[in-house]
Amino acid sequence: MSASTGNLLLDSISEELFSEVQAHCTPMQLPVPTVLHEQSQMPRYGYFITSGLASVVVATSEGGTAEVGLVGCEGVIGAMHILGPTPTSAQCFIQMEASGLRISLDDLRRLFHESEELRSCILEIGRAHV
Repeated sequence: MSASTGNLLLDSISEELFSEVQAHCTPMQLPVPTVLHEQSQMPRYGYFITSGLASVVVATSEGGTAEVGLVGCEGVIGAMHILGPTPTSAQCFIQMEASGLRISLDDLRRLFHESEELRSCILEIGRAHV
């Protein structure tokens, strides 16, 4: 891709695939503490963060919370939900003011299944975080 979006996944895909993904995205400003998805809810959107940082937090049975992850501009928030509808195990919210591209999970799921290139990129990022 010739121009940088600030998102490493989007910047690594072909221009043709980027155009197809971008056609389904809405640019977003994401101020602190925008909630991207709630724990135990089915997310409706995925987010390609282009700047800023999101926290992934789990509520404990004792009533506390634990931060279990940070997500920045390396991939897509919501990627684990493209394989099927399942409630999230954590809440995700903006920790540092961010911007990004929002895509419906239905569109992201369809593109994931149709594009070997996108599927490979998302799965490779997933392997890097395990």
